Amino acid sequence: MLLYKIRFWQEDEIQDAELYAKGKFKPTLKNGKLVLSLGDRIGFDTYFNSFAPNSWKKYTRLSSLDLEINGKGRFRVRILGGNRKGSDIRFKVVAEEEVKDRFLAEMRLEDLDYELLYPEVESLEEGCEIHGGSYSSRDEKTDLRLSIVFCTFRREDFIDKNILNLRRGILEDDHSPLRDHLRISVVDNGNTLKNRDIDNFLEVFPNKNLGGSGGFARGILESLKDSRFTHILLLDDDIRFSVTSLEILHSFLSFLREEFERHFIGGSLIDLALPYLQYERNAVWNGISTKLNGSGLDLRKTECLFGGDAEASEGAYAGWWFCCIPTRVVKELGLPLPFFLKGDDVEYSLRNGSKLISLNGVGAWHEAFPKRVRKWNYYYQIRNYFILSVLRIRRYDRSDFLRFSLFRLFKNLIWRNELALKYTRKALEDILNGALPTSGSEAESLQKSVLELQADGTGLGRLGWDCMSLTFRIWKEFPLICEEIRRNSLEFPSVQFWRKYLSLG
Repeated sequence: MLLYKIRFWQEDEIQDAELYAKGKFKPTLKNGKLVLSLGDRIGFDTYFNSFAPNSWKKYTRLSSLDLEINGKGRFRVRILGGNRKGSDIRFKVVAEEEVKDRFLAEMRLEDLDYELLYPEVESLEEGCEIHGGSYSSRDEKTDLRLSIVFCTFRREDFIDKNILNLRRGILEDDHSPLRDHLRISVVDNGNTLKNRDIDNFLEVFPNKNLGGSGGFARGILESLKDSRFTHILLLDDDIRFSVTSLEILHSFLSFLREEFERHFIGGSLIDLALPYLQYERNAVWNGISTKLNGSGLDLRKTECLFGGDAEASEGAYAGWWFCCIPTRVVKELGLPLPFFLKGDDVEYSLRNGSKLISLNGVGAWHEAFPKRVRKWNYYYQIRNYFILSVLRIRRYDRSDFLRFSLFRLFKNLIWRNELALKYTRKALEDILNGALPTSGSEAESLQKSVLELQADGTGLGRLGWDCMSLTFRIWKEFPLICEEIRRNSLEFPSVQFWRKYLSLG
C-alpha cells in the first residue's frame, strides 16, 4: 500500500521548495521533474518528504516500510536515520546504492530506531532526472473513508483553488491512495457558490450564516448521514495545503493502534506570508491564557523536524483550520457548542480529553492569527472562553475568572482600546444574562448588535468602570452562573438542537 508520495513543490509555488527538497541543486522543475547536473545532491530531510519511524511504531501497527525513488539516469541514493539528544543531532547511513532509473529499499520498522528517516539523492551524470518517490508498506491496512468539510463565507478564490488541488491530486490521479475513499462537503455560509458539485466527490450545502460553529456543525451533520465515513476532516476556507498532508493523514489512520483511535489528528498552522514558519503545531488553554506549542519553528531546518510528531498534553486543542475527528467520537460527544465563532475547536478538543496527535507533514498554510483579527471577534473570545473554561477546565474557580478578566481589562485600558472594552462589556453582560442564544435567529440578532457596538459613544473611563463592575458581579455570582451554563449546555450537542438551530426542519 502507498503511504505517501515523495513529491516536489508546485511549479508556481517555488516559495515552498525547501519544505519538499533541499541541497545543492537548482530548484527548477520541468513538468514536475527535477533535472540535475552531475554532482547535484538532493536531501529529503524535509517537512513533507521525511518519515518518522519511532512515531509510526508508537502510534500505528505498521511493520514494513518500502522507500522508492524514481528517475531517469544514474544516481546514488543514501537512506539516513537520525536521532536528537538535547541539541546534538546524529545521522547514520541505513542503506546506500548506485542505481539507474529506480531505487527500492525494503525495510522493517523494528530495525529503524530513528526519530527521522529520509533519502538523499546524488546525480551521477549530467541531465539526470528525479521524478519523485514514495513510502509504502506491504502490511494489511484498515479500510476507512474520510469526509472533508470546508466551512466558507465568501472566500470563493480560496475554495476554488482548494477544490482544484483536490481534483488534480486525488480525483484525477489513478494512483492516489485517497481516490474513492473520501468525499468533500463545502458548507457555504455566504450562499455565493454555484455549480461546484462533482458527482460522488464534492457537494456544496448552502447554509445560514451562523459562523464557523454553524458551518462546521452543518458539515458534521451531513457527514453523519453516510455510515461509511470513519473520520471527518474539518478545514478552514482560507487555507492552502499539500495533498501530501492528506496522504499522510489517511495512511496514518489506516494503521492506527486501537488505543489511539479516539485521538484527533491536528494539523500545524504554517504562516501563509512566511510559508516556512510554523505559527503553531497545537496550543494549550489553561482557563486564563493560551500557550502555543511549536511556535516560531523554521520548518526548512532539519533540526526543527524533531519533536514534530507528538502527543499533546492536558488542555491541548487542535484548531479547525485542519483537524481530523473520528466519527465514532462525534457520535459519543455530540456536536460543537453554538459559539458562532472563537473557541468551538478549543471546547471540542477539551471535551475529548485533549486526546490529540500532531505529525510532520500534516498541516496547512494559513494567515497567522495576529494578522487576521477582526475587532468584533473580541466579544466572542471573552464570552466563549469563559464558557468553555467553566465546562472543561478542571477546578476552574472565581479567582481564575478574575485573572482572566482583569488582565484583559487593564491591558485594554492601558492601550486605550475603547472598542475592545465595548465588546468586553457586552460579553460580560451576556454572561450574566444567559450567555448563549438558543436559536439561529437569536444568534443572527446578536451578531448584528455586536457589530453595532462600533458606533457606541461611551468613553474610556465609563467603559472601564462598567467592565470592572460587571467583572465583580460575575465573581460574586460565580457559582450560580456556572451552574446555569452547565445546565443549559446539555442540549447544545444534540442533533435535534442543531437541526432546529440551522432551520433544517
